[in-house]
Amino acid sequence: MSPTFEVIQKIVRGFGIDYAALFAGPRPQALAGRRSITRKGTGQTYRTGTHRHQLLNADLADKRMLPFCSRVTARSLDQIEGWMHHEGEEFAYVLSGDVRVFSEHFEPVDLKAGDSIYLDGRMGHAFVSTGAVDSVVLWVVTA
Repeated sequence: MSPTFEVIQKIVRGFGIDYAALFAGPRPQALAGRRSITRKGTGQTYRTGTHRHQLLNADLADKRMLPFCSRVTARSLDQIEGWMHHEGEEFAYVLSGDVRVFSEHFEPVDLKAGDSIYLDGRMGHAFVSTGAVDSVVLWVVTA
């Protein structure tokens, strides 16, 4: 089963747990100073019908933001299973390829490698790749 990001958010809110708790094992006691390193290609993989997500720094619990890198495979809005809605804010930085960002309150906007967007997650939004190859996007979402 591949639940959407919106479904995962409902689970997290419903159970009052941290995103990382869904993908990580038992967590150690939190310390005052902490850090986490995810080496290239070692993030936890999570797939949906239109994205291949790599969760970054998933070993840290109780994060205030959720970083992940995703391959966007959808080529049209028709392929998306509905608008994404979630609490918090979202930052997306296009690492490679071209994407079109659709949102409820704004006209679609095209982004290229090196471009970024910051948006309110409560506003419906969706990303699709517009080039010949899948786009790769770095996302940071506040919890």
